[in-house]
Amino acid sequence: MKQALLITLKDDVIISETSATTGGHHSLDYIPGNLLMGAVAAKLYQENRDDAWSLFHSGQVRFHNGYIVSTEGEPALPSPLCLHYYKGEKPESNDPLVGGAIVRRGIDDTKPDRQLKQLGAAYITASGKQVAVKKTASIKTAIDSNTGRAAEGQLFGYEALSAGQRFLTFIECDESVAEALQSQLLEAVEGSLRLGRSRSAQYGRVKIKRLQQVDNTPETTQVAGATELTIWCLADLALIDTDTLQPTLTPRPEHFGLAGGELDLAKSHIRSRAYSVYNSYRRAFDQRREVIKQGSIIHFKNLQPVTAEQQQQLQQPHGSFIDGGLGIVVANAKLCTSVPLQFASPYTLALPVENAETIEKSDLIKWLELHSKEPVSAHTQKWLDEMLDDISRQYHMARQFNAISPEQSVGPSASQWGVVYQTARDLRNDPKTLHTTLFVAEKAICRERAGSEYSWGLLVNPDDTFSQWLKKELTPGGKPPAADDMDFCTKVALLAAEMRKPRGQYISTAQEHG
Repeated sequence: MKQALLITLKDDVIISETSATTGGHHSLDYIPGNLLMGAVAAKLYQENRDDAWSLFHSGQVRFHNGYIVSTEGEPALPSPLCLHYYKGEKPESNDPLVGGAIVRRGIDDTKPDRQLKQLGAAYITASGKQVAVKKTASIKTAIDSNTGRAAEGQLFGYEALSAGQRFLTFIECDESVAEALQSQLLEAVEGSLRLGRSRSAQYGRVKIKRLQQVDNTPETTQVAGATELTIWCLADLALIDTDTLQPTLTPRPEHFGLAGGELDLAKSHIRSRAYSVYNSYRRAFDQRREVIKQGSIIHFKNLQPVTAEQQQQLQQPHGSFIDGGLGIVVANAKLCTSVPLQFASPYTLALPVENAETIEKSDLIKWLELHSKEPVSAHTQKWLDEMLDDISRQYHMARQFNAISPEQSVGPSASQWGVVYQTARDLRNDPKTLHTTLFVAEKAICRERAGSEYSWGLLVNPDDTFSQWLKKELTPGGKPPAADDMDFCTKVALLAAEMRKPRGQYISTAQEHG
């Protein structure tokens, strides 16, 4: 079974290129198969322990890499590194490649007085169209857990795949995998998933849909009986040296089940990279991988004639980590061997029509509506308005009492109110625990601490800090709410949500209470 899947990015998706924690952050321009495998394993591993080995470790199930699909619906593949152009005549990124403008070093005749440069296009379609993957970059800052404010010297950046793009991938199962397991696997992967880093923030949301009758395998020339082979790596290739049992970046015919022959470096174009895959379940990195990069061209010469059995073997994944999408190759693709250069007819997917997304109500709004006679009752709204007026008065009195200059904002920051808001959402059905977490616990969110003299520790009168005053206002005398007092949770959530908005921040500035 080989099932095609279309991945549509609903949010930006962060997929780190390396595990390095210093220097600029770079994202991969494709969706690795092991990322998809990890998302499925998170759903199925615990409930299918007896079949976990077959599904995720044996190589009987393979999650291919997801590569970009053009806006016209043409699936693209990693561009072969043998494609070059003459300096000064680089094809425009949106122009289709034509034989006259593209030269394959080691295959086509070249002009000795002209300098060749590698094309460098990351992905091309069967018809010769270059497809660029769109990325976006953003700068973030870490939050100090003690103050709730931006931490000093902890600025970092993310590069991510831009939302709205589509990627084509495959899940492939051997015949030994039971049909019931295959169905369970496809049900787990289809629909909405979150992939990549920072999935709990604004990143990672994707939608996955099955496609029928999709085959984007490149067209090939004769393989059986050939004594020379050109192998195009459609994914990274992790090979093991048969003598030392260590990773190797020098491919040999026996790695692909071929007999005799040798590597022809003059017609090969090989790049490599090293990286470690992060395992979120173990919260640690897997072993370091030394791989030949996707797009590399490996040419063997002086082979014993390729048999039909060897040709069949060439169509299987090779090397290590094949369950996560590595080791996919194609032998003697026309794009890499035909003279003159030939491109295939356009192959376009029948893409599903994406309807405009309906903006769903947040969990908080649904919960508020569930616990109110109307979406937000007039009574609750009146309480909120009065509470905001009271906070404004307390801030005003605190400025006078503490002789605080107009330039200094007072009260908890927007990010501190954001922490209160998130806590109220998480504990929306447990008012007693919410009260303890905010005001009573040893590390209560609203506690006074060193450096909080302008926030939770702000003296609003001779006897109370702002934290103590707020505690008394939310519950009579500051006592814990009853176990069924859901109104307490509602008030905390509404107040925190409003205080982190511009209206709340206006109150924190040196404005006179009206």
